Amino acid sequence: MLYIFYGPDDFSIREELEKLRASLQDDMLPTNTTLFEGNQANAQEIANACETIPFLGQYRLVIVYDLLRRFEASTRNKAESGAGLGPWQQLAERVANFPPTAVLVLVDSDISPTNALLRALSPHAEVKQFRPLRASLLPGWIQRRASEKDMQLSPQAIQLLAANYGSNLWALSNELEKLANYATGRRVEEEDVRTLMAAAEINVFALVDAVVEGRESAALQFLRRLVAAGMESPHLLALIIRQYRLLLLAKDGQASGVNSQEMGRRLGTTSDFLLQKVMEQSSRYTQSQLREAYKRLLEADLAIKRGRQEEELALELLIADLIRQRRRELARRPA
Repeated sequence: MLYIFYGPDDFSIREELEKLRASLQDDMLPTNTTLFEGNQANAQEIANACETIPFLGQYRLVIVYDLLRRFEASTRNKAESGAGLGPWQQLAERVANFPPTAVLVLVDSDISPTNALLRALSPHAEVKQFRPLRASLLPGWIQRRASEKDMQLSPQAIQLLAANYGSNLWALSNELEKLANYATGRRVEEEDVRTLMAAAEINVFALVDAVVEGRESAALQFLRRLVAAGMESPHLLALIIRQYRLLLLAKDGQASGVNSQEMGRRLGTTSDFLLQKVMEQSSRYTQSQLREAYKRLLEADLAIKRGRQEEELALELLIADLIRQRRRELARRPA
């Protein structure tokens, strides 16, 4: 089975990936999951992973992040932009003959319909594109999300959330988590939304910024306060992973010389402020540093899902280690 999930709405992509994991109904799936970073993976090792028999389980899940982006026409590597697929053509041909135990998922950002690898793989895949949610659909999304949490929201509360957060589903999901804990079973009113919006000191995005910018004390303080306020560690880790993925996209875009409009499309934002912020943060890292940090975050996410580590402690240790490793790298730079 081959799935291709792509588009700027990475929140919905992550949800779809979790839904796929759950649908496989395999207790050994975490043990039989392999992650690849598309910038570093090659066709042979992906195929080998798919053809490996799962250990005491029904499926081998192989997830590859940001592979299709290598084949965009804007990339400088013409061998991967449509002039030829090279060894990746063999992967497209082998997909149909993968064993029934293999589940290959390609997860990517916004890519064009003319993407060479996408076109080669699409006949063998279930392809889903995730676009930003239109403004007219936001109230319905908020209502459904609230219902899943057994929450009731007034129409005014829903409209205020939609107006303030737009199609940023990460922020909306975060606010609903906080509101569920704040309202403790009663209907959420507009005033509740305004109260929590004003409580800027408990801000998940401040946590993410503190991690990326290497402010260890602030990052751990934000983490503990958010957990105390009812936020779950896996959700916080997902947001940190997302930010490092955006930093990687920005770094790769800079290396490819893309303009700001194209960069915004890749990052899934039309906000100049957010775009400049990601660009500034990514400039503090090299590509290899970002890739290593991103790889470690994905591995930690998988370890938590496998139950190898206690969630909150694992996230604290990971954040501290990421920041301290970054400090050691900076200290080794020549003056």
